[in-house]
Amino acid sequence: MQVYCTRPRGKGQPPHINQIDEDYFSNGKTQQRYCSTCGMPLIIKNRYVALSEKGQGGFGRTFVALDLDSPGETLAQKRHRILKLLHPNTQLSSAGLKLVERFFKEEAEALEELRHNQIPRLYAFFELSIAVYSQYQQQDNQHLVNGEQKLFYLVQEYIEGQDLEKELLRSRSEQKRNFSETEVIEVLQEVLGILKFIHANPKKALIHRDIKPSNIVRSNQDKQLYLIDFGAVKQVVKVVEEGADSSETVIVSPGFSPPEQVHGKTVTFTSDLYSLAASCVCLLTGKNPHSFDIPFNLEKWKTSATISPKLAKVLNKMLEPDPKNRYQSADDVIRALRNEGIIDVEKSKGTMIWLWMSLGIAGFGILLVLIWQIIIKSEKIPLSAEYFTRGEKSLLAQDTQKNKLTNSDCQGAFAKKQAGMNDFAKQNYQAAEANFKAAIDLFHKGVKNDTKTCYVDPETVIFWNNAKANSSTKVPLTVAIVIPIDIDNNVVELRKFSEQLLRGIAHRQNNFNQEKNQINNQTNTRTPSLNGTLLEIVIARDDNKEDISKRVAKHIIDNQIPGDNKFQGRNILAIVGNFTSRVLLAAGEEYNKHQIVTVSPSSTAIRQAKKLPDSDYEYNLGKYVFRIAPNDAIAANDLSEYIKNNQNNNSPSNEIGIFFNSKEIYSKSLKESLSKNFVASNVITCDLSKYNVQGCLPTIQNTRYWMLSLGIGDAERVFSITQARTNNLPMLGGDGYIPVFILPRKINKS
Repeated sequence: MQVYCTRPRGKGQPPHINQIDEDYFSNGKTQQRYCSTCGMPLIIKNRYVALSEKGQGGFGRTFVALDLDSPGETLAQKRHRILKLLHPNTQLSSAGLKLVERFFKEEAEALEELRHNQIPRLYAFFELSIAVYSQYQQQDNQHLVNGEQKLFYLVQEYIEGQDLEKELLRSRSEQKRNFSETEVIEVLQEVLGILKFIHANPKKALIHRDIKPSNIVRSNQDKQLYLIDFGAVKQVVKVVEEGADSSETVIVSPGFSPPEQVHGKTVTFTSDLYSLAASCVCLLTGKNPHSFDIPFNLEKWKTSATISPKLAKVLNKMLEPDPKNRYQSADDVIRALRNEGIIDVEKSKGTMIWLWMSLGIAGFGILLVLIWQIIIKSEKIPLSAEYFTRGEKSLLAQDTQKNKLTNSDCQGAFAKKQAGMNDFAKQNYQAAEANFKAAIDLFHKGVKNDTKTCYVDPETVIFWNNAKANSSTKVPLTVAIVIPIDIDNNVVELRKFSEQLLRGIAHRQNNFNQEKNQINNQTNTRTPSLNGTLLEIVIARDDNKEDISKRVAKHIIDNQIPGDNKFQGRNILAIVGNFTSRVLLAAGEEYNKHQIVTVSPSSTAIRQAKKLPDSDYEYNLGKYVFRIAPNDAIAANDLSEYIKNNQNNNSPSNEIGIFFNSKEIYSKSLKESLSKNFVASNVITCDLSKYNVQGCLPTIQNTRYWMLSLGIGDAERVFSITQARTNNLPMLGGDGYIPVFILPRKINKS
């Protein structure tokens, strides 16, 4: 898993990302690990592990961290927290640093006292003194005391959801609209309720100081709005840095901060009301309020919004330049909304209870029906014998017509192969062995005469070895190979990969079965083998479909090959195959459940046991599934390095446009890996599972680099994208298979 270093770093420097095996944390080990770049402890307070960097600003950085001490037996069950690092931007004297410590503690204690179900809880705040490597002591903003750096941390509840800024962007992108008046009224009501609480907090009234759409998060779990990122602690740092009075505010979010805040004057409760109204204007118009000259022109913004005069009147009063002319409290705004008939007095909850009870009874009945249907459907009928072979039939769609016309040797080879399969089906293994060997010899002869019209069929080589293994007096060792070939649809990419996989397997099986008789001439000892026991390969196909792969897995686990009575009593030791990451995940559930080892030679999606913040990506393969291909982070890093080395600083745009398919795990994995390597504002994505290529062009057309993060079977869409590119700027892609016949139409293969 990826673990981020939390040490402050210079402007423009990339994050220090470390790779640590998940098992290190899963097994209850808490021994400290250190950043491979700067030596910073990675397990903060022996408890918090930063998994991603959520944001950064002039006051520090925000991480999403795994709480190792939270409830949960497995890593996936443990909780995520927000871990905030705060540090000044300028060098401070010892006195200044002590002042930061005092203010930090005071403000953090005040936040800790807040108990509201729509404000993330503050779980902990602490300071750490960390040793600094000598080569890092000269970097900017390093506050050292006796060679140690003092860092300030907050740990808060993590709200899994999406902030309103992202909701707005998604709405404009997917639905071509801004928030409606009804939606904005709901936002007003919820946030006003939160402000009413914090402004009247009996222990210490608080002012948020930084209300804006990105600091209002809608929870995925309960759909409630949460007010996050209070500016109080950030204010501590700026107060000390700039020598301001603690009642003055020097935190500014352009367009959302009121005039008194922009000019560093004292803020009041009305300052939060101003910022809330400015946020509503942004949601209604899709633009930063600053673009409308708010608060000095309160008419211009209304021409860009669909809004009633009554709501506009309330918002404009909240946006008055002079705090004295605004509503003075959240209660005042709520009363105004009621007086204007915009919101009603709270309705009786009794009616709602009866409604939910009625729905609950009906819903329970529906649920029982659904459960019954799921149980019935889960009793899948066994797969037919057409999905498996040891030598009695071919699973490869042979392109024999071309060979028959031009290569008589290959014609004869396929005829001998068919004869061998007929013998194998009759359990006449010695005759099958002879026919398969004759076929292989003819294949080699055909290739020698003309490599363009003949090739050595790997399936025949496997069948030959299987026939030898079954002729032996010893029960062979058995390994299953699952290929993605789809005979009905004959997808070219799947057929080509299946041939390549079988070619590699045939080579290794052939070597294994021949090595048993080889003697080392120097030592007069036999080559290591299993005492004359041969290796047999069962070939299965899953059509590159999840449901088929699970059913194939169940047959393999039960050692049941449909239509093959001779196989009864054998044990399949391991599995190689499952082409795509999506299909491997489905089959892997079965293999992990029964502790059967499987190895995928082609899956590259990054393992991730649990969804991370700001991402719905998850890929938990379990410990019995192994892969040998480098994961997508490697490809993403290579592509990112290429872009960074070839960026044109004089170009009007260095944005990256990524075409991906959210239905394919590989595609999502590569997209996520690519996005992590760039500033979020420079990455524009388009999901081809929701839009066609033409639908993506309005948002992605003007980006400088196009990334193709597509999965198997998307070759034609790759061609469509290359056709849509109207300039000669670079197009980059991952290691997904693209048939060579697609490329010459648009791309020079050199």
